[in-house]
Amino acid sequence: MIRLALDQLAGEDPAAADFAMLCAFLAPEPVPVRWLAAAAGSTYPLGQQAADPLRWRMAVARIRQAALARITGSSVQMHRLTQAVLRGLASPGKPQRSGRGRKRCSRLPPGQSARPRSWPDGRR
Repeated sequence: MIRLALDQLAGEDPAAADFAMLCAFLAPEPVPVRWLAAAAGSTYPLGQQAADPLRWRMAVARIRQAALARITGSSVQMHRLTQAVLRGLASPGKPQRSGRGRKRCSRLPPGQSARPRSWPDGRR
């Protein structure tokens, strides 16, 4: 089911699929959607989608519609089982996916990447 949802999402919106894969390598705690949009940077196609607020909201909505993550208010949270399945689907030739999450977390002020409550809009 999860693979089917990801495949369908990739066909509709590659950036949303990339966003879902990114979430698979983050902590299973709620992550601020705005923080992820800001951290997307110039990564294609995710960065281009994040640069346009309307397109970014559409990508987030597609992830919710595909039931790959729970989107509540200003945060996204992916279930650990979904994360494990998506990690297993990640291409063995692309180990950089897990590095992307660490790289994006490294853009936060020192010491804040380990404390979700200190992230912008990270209050629960």
